[in-house]
Order: sequence, then C-alpha cells, then structure tokens
Amino acid sequence: MKKLFILPLCLLAFAACESRQRQPAPQNALAAAAGAYITQEDFDKKAAQYDADFQKFIATEPGRQNFLNFLINDAILNAAARDSGIADSAAYKEEIEALKAQQAQAFKERQEMLLKELFTKKLLEDGTTAVSEEEIRAYHRRYPYQIRLLHILLPDAAQAERVMRNMGRSPNRAEFEAAAKRYSIDPQTKTPAGSWSLLSPANICRK
Repeated sequence: MKKLFILPLCLLAFAACESRQRQPAPQNALAAAAGAYITQEDFDKKAAQYDADFQKFIATEPGRQNFLNFLINDAILNAAARDSGIADSAAYKEEIEALKAQQAQAFKERQEMLLKELFTKKLLEDGTTAVSEEEIRAYHRRYPYQIRLLHILLPDAAQAERVMRNMGRSPNRAEFEAAAKRYSIDPQTKTPAGSWSLLSPANICRK
C-alpha cells in the first residue's frame, strides 16, 4: 500500500507516484505534488476564495506554510482518486450526469433572469415605464381609497370550517382578530391579528 508524505517547503513536496513524468519546474513553483507543480498563481487563486481573516492568516509564514501543505495534500488526494478507477464506476457517472443536469438548469434560469433584468433596465432607460403626473392624478381620482385585507391562514378546509363556525359567518373586527391570534399559522400576519396590507382596488385580481 502506497504511503503519501509531505516534505518541508524548502525541500518541496513529492507524491509517491514515480510513474508520472514531471515537467521542468517553472520559476514560480512553490511545491511539487503528484507529478505536477503548485505555482504561486495556483496558491493565489485558491487563497482568493477565502475571507479577509484567512488572507491575514496566510500573510504570515506559518499560515502560508499551512495553506501550502493543504494544497499539496489536496493535489495528492486528487491524483490518488484519479488513479483509483472510481471515475469508471456507474455510481460516479450517474452522479456526474445528475450534476450536469443541475448545472444546465441553473444556467438556464440565470440566463432567463439576466434577460429580464436587462430588458427591465432598457424599459426604464428609454422611458417606456415612465408615469406622467396626469396619469398619477387620474389613478387617484379613480381609486381614492385603499383596502386593508385581513386573513387567517389555516392548514386545511376542515379547520377553516371549524373556525368559521366558532366565530360565526359575519364576525366583527374584534372577533376576527381574536380568531387570527388563536388559529392562524401565518407568523407574519398573526400579529397584528390577521393584518395583511393596504391595497388599492386596482391591485386586486377580480374573479
């Protein structure tokens, strides 16, 4: 069974994979692992994925050495995993296909979102969505009032019927609020009791 070791930075680090042919070391090489070199660019790219506190840590010599050791271990582990033959297994291939499908769906959704964002921005910039003062005044003349909706959210129709029976078919405001406090499963509108929001009649879908 192969054993993998990490040597100090001053000696570089070599994986126990003698069959690999290593290219000449680039000038910015920090370490060698699994037949390849870890360069300063590799180090900086990986380090950039971490937060400001970690950046301060790797700015110190112990922190830099610690992170380089991590990169060496990671390179050795990756090489061992590639050599293991797991990539040819059905389970691995199934997971990869599932990952590709997820990424494709995420890309499609992001594509559509970006398209809508840019379209909305264009409408704003060219004035298509601009509202004149006269349109605002006409709107308020047509809808001079607002409606406050109250509701009680319940898990099912049977529970809704029981609550209706308890408070009657035409409850007053106090009765409705008491029922909302007691029965509603909506944490956002349970307090204040049943209160939803102020709406203009123009914002209410008519059925």
